[in-house]
Amino acid sequence: MKQNNFSLFITTLMLLFINTHSKHIDLGITNNQKKIIKHPIFRDILIFLVAYTSCDNLYLSLLILILYSLFFDHLINEKSIIGRNLFSNKLV
Repeated sequence: MKQNNFSLFITTLMLLFINTHSKHIDLGITNNQKKIIKHPIFRDILIFLVAYTSCDNLYLSLLILILYSLFFDHLINEKSIIGRNLFSNKLV
């Protein structure tokens, strides 16, 4: 069991490192490739893949994707109808 916990710890560290340092890597991609990568569907696929890599559970990964999308695309997004209503009263 200790080996499994250590493997999960190493995987988590690798994912954190990739997520925090990947912006510093120059991939040499074209403008059309950048448009594809910035598309919301691609972002959702990437979030699903990171969740699936972390937990190896298809249903849990889908749940994480759904919760992430609901939270960031609707609840705290100022451009969505729900987010506009939440942020209409300025807290700051």
